Amino acid sequence: MNRFKIGTRLTLGFGLMLVFMAILMAVSLMRMNAGAQATSEITERGVAVERLVSRWLSVMHENSIQMQILGLLYDPGLRKEFETAIEKGSAESTKIQKELQLMLSDPEALALFQDTQRKRAAFGKANDEALQAQRDGDFVRADNMLQKTVPGLRAEYEKSVRALLAFQQKNMNEAAAQLDADNQLAIKIVFGVGVVALILGVLFAFGITRSIVRPLQTAVGYAKAISNRDLTRQVEVRGKDETAELLQALRMMNQNLVGVISKVQSGSESIATASGEIASGNTDLSSRTEEQASSL
Repeated sequence: MNRFKIGTRLTLGFGLMLVFMAILMAVSLMRMNAGAQATSEITERGVAVERLVSRWLSVMHENSIQMQILGLLYDPGLRKEFETAIEKGSAESTKIQKELQLMLSDPEALALFQDTQRKRAAFGKANDEALQAQRDGDFVRADNMLQKTVPGLRAEYEKSVRALLAFQQKNMNEAAAQLDADNQLAIKIVFGVGVVALILGVLFAFGITRSIVRPLQTAVGYAKAISNRDLTRQVEVRGKDETAELLQALRMMNQNLVGVISKVQSGSESIATASGEIASGNTDLSSRTEEQASSL
């Protein structure tokens, strides 16, 4: 690691942490957006469709009861009142179905909806024929249709609508389950990335700190040894960062001091030798002077 400058190492370490933070933010935002879209799909479209189908079934039930009562009435005024109520219910049912047709997009849901339309057409045709027979005074045929034909077609019609409702409810449950699964996955991803970021952060912090502190400790120890006049210590310089440059400078200083001391020592020895030679010469001169004095 000490092959890189300290600034480069710190930049890489903090940069890596920023990258992981960005990943965490991106994953969180993506999951939040996906969750919002899924929730909107469930609440705005799914619930709306379910409510429309449920209201459709309710209108069918009301009309079914009114049809049964109508089959027992012979008073024109009362019959007219119930026929008006039935027509109003049919109009509401038609409106509901038009809204549903615009909201449904799933192919299977559309197929179920088309099945309801076929069942409704068969039921409506038989029901109209029964009512027309009553108006014509053919009560035997009308009663026969209302008691045998119409109930079976109405049951098939209602069954098809309930199938559409069940399918819509199943879709909503599956969407809710998928949303929950996606949220759980997002939590796991965020947790996993967070743990990896934490581990790498600790490792990088430890590695960078160690790569800076240990060479500095070595440099301090080396400088103290020099200050204590110990020039025999050797230090190994590794890397190309600032601490390596510091150690290299200390080593050069130590080598230069050793060189200076060696020169001083050599000079001192030369001076001592010269001084000895001078002293020896002086002694020899003094002896000869004494000898000459004695001869005189």
